[in-house]
Amino acid sequence: MIKSMTGFGRGSSGSGRNKIDVEIRTVNSRFLEMKLRGFNLDPALEQKVRSTLETSLQRGNVQVRFELNSGQDSQKLSFNRERFEILQEVIKKIHVNYGQRMSMSDIISTNDLLTMDEPEELKPGIILKAVEFALNQVNEMREKEGQQIQDDILKRVETLQVAIDAVGEISGRFSVEKQTQIDRKRTRLNSSHKPISYAVFCLKKT
Repeated sequence: MIKSMTGFGRGSSGSGRNKIDVEIRTVNSRFLEMKLRGFNLDPALEQKVRSTLETSLQRGNVQVRFELNSGQDSQKLSFNRERFEILQEVIKKIHVNYGQRMSMSDIISTNDLLTMDEPEELKPGIILKAVEFALNQVNEMREKEGQQIQDDILKRVETLQVAIDAVGEISGRFSVEKQTQIDRKRTRLNSSHKPISYAVFCLKKT
C-alpha cells in the first residue's frame, strides 16, 4: 500500500500541570528530517522520541512541537541568550568568510529562542504517550492520502490500458482491411490477364 508523506496529528496526555500537547506535521522530503520545538527535552528522552518517529515515519520532513497546558501562573518563558549569541557569531562568520548575508530567521524561529520550562514532575511517560497519540493520527492521515493516490494511479493505468487496447484494435482492423484490398487487386489483376494466360496455354499445346 502506498503511504503519503504528508500528515498531521495532535496528541494530549496527562492532566492539570502535567498535561501536554504534542503536534506533529509531516511534508514530503527525500530523507527523514526532524525538528523538535517547544521546551527542551532530556537528551535521553529526546533520543527516544526521535527513535520512535524514525521507526514509524521513515521519510519526510517532520516538525514536532511540544506545548504545556499548565496554568499561566505556573508557566515560565525563558530566553535562551547563550544560543542567540552563538547563532549571531555563526551568522557573522558566514558573512565574513563567504560573503553570504543571512538573518536569524533563516536558521531558527522565535520558538527556538523562547522556551517554556516544563514542571519538574512532568514524567517522560506522559510525553511519550502524547507523541504516540499524535503519531497515530499522522499515520492514519498518511495512509488515507496514500490510498487516494493509489486509487488515482490505478484509475489512470486503467484509462491508459483502454486507450492502448483501442489503438491495438484499430491497428489490427487496418491491417485486415489493407490485406483485403491487396487480395481484391490481385484478383482483379488475375481476371484481366486470364485471356492472355489461356492463349499462352493453347500455344504451348500446339
